[in-house]
Amino acid sequence: MHLPPSFPYVRTFVMTGTGAAGWARSTLTDLHQAICAAGFESELVMVEDGPDFLRRAAQDRRPFFTIDGNQKCKLPAGIRKFSWMVDHPCSRLGDLVGAAPDDVVLGWVDDSHLAAAKAFGLPFRSGFLPHAGVEPVSAPTAMADRDIDVLFSGGLAEPLERDGWLAANPTVPTVVADVIFETVALLDRGEPVLPLFVAVAAHHGIDVGRQMQADVLCTTISRILTISEMNRRCAILAALPGNVRIAVVSADLPAPLRDRPHITHLGFIDDFAEIRRLMARSRIVLNCTNKFPDGAHERIWYAMAEGAAVLTDASRYLERDFVHGRDILLLPRHGDLGEIIGEVTGLLADPQRLDRIVAASRPVYAAGHTWRSRLETLFALVAP
Repeated sequence: MHLPPSFPYVRTFVMTGTGAAGWARSTLTDLHQAICAAGFESELVMVEDGPDFLRRAAQDRRPFFTIDGNQKCKLPAGIRKFSWMVDHPCSRLGDLVGAAPDDVVLGWVDDSHLAAAKAFGLPFRSGFLPHAGVEPVSAPTAMADRDIDVLFSGGLAEPLERDGWLAANPTVPTVVADVIFETVALLDRGEPVLPLFVAVAAHHGIDVGRQMQADVLCTTISRILTISEMNRRCAILAALPGNVRIAVVSADLPAPLRDRPHITHLGFIDDFAEIRRLMARSRIVLNCTNKFPDGAHERIWYAMAEGAAVLTDASRYLERDFVHGRDILLLPRHGDLGEIIGEVTGLLADPQRLDRIVAASRPVYAAGHTWRSRLETLFALVAP
């Protein structure tokens, strides 16, 4: 790793905590370990242990910066911090209240999130820093020896449609429901949600900039992302045929997925090491997160690290390095799932083809999508 010219810092503190989600704790720990492996001094800090690390750093007098996720760790003024923002800005404006632009640098996991942050007037220095993963395992289990066909890990909820949602929210004007669910229906096309919502609203005679307060707009955008994500995940899992062995890691199992003998509901698992062990047993890991049209998601990279094939939403960022059918499986940017479901079913019946997809993905992943490969971007953003 090459540090930026005149980089003033000689150490970093990577902050996480027991209250964070398991995947977030694991990811920040992996980032810390990558920094250490690159030869830069780093200390992993659990926020529950208190601010003792700041006292020690002050006594040490060597210049340092800090790293956290989603601007969750509030620090005294004057301390340089890189905050890795893993959601759409509409979901994180509240976390940025009171942060000093001279202290805090933001790294967004989707390139389109930078434009959204600018649209909301966020004054922070920002850059694109996608999700990343660990170095790939040296000898992944062959597909023929894996006992899970498709693994899904993430949130699930009952599907929502316009009429049912409107009935449950009778005080909401009909036109608002129309705009919300038309935007939901269009998100699969791979466009950023904020400009898409603005365009749909304008079609219905609503000027978002003049007629919606920022907090209402952010709540609406976050709701759209959640509805779209939950509906799409459920639709994909429900479309997989009964001869596909599916393992689902989620607190809830929606009604359309219940009482299906080929679906094993494992419940909620916070331990990301256990999730990775399940990935190592899986032929295909399904990652359905269409809120990142110009980014990626950590489950893509950890699945590749464990030697699984990845079925995920297409994004312009992924398509720079990966090709559908060669080293990745991409969900279609439209509502018809029949073709991809047929392709997945055929691949599961041909483990050697899946082995070839995994073999093709591993060098691409290892060269450009581990934390090791992200460090120079991170350090360049932190540099004054």
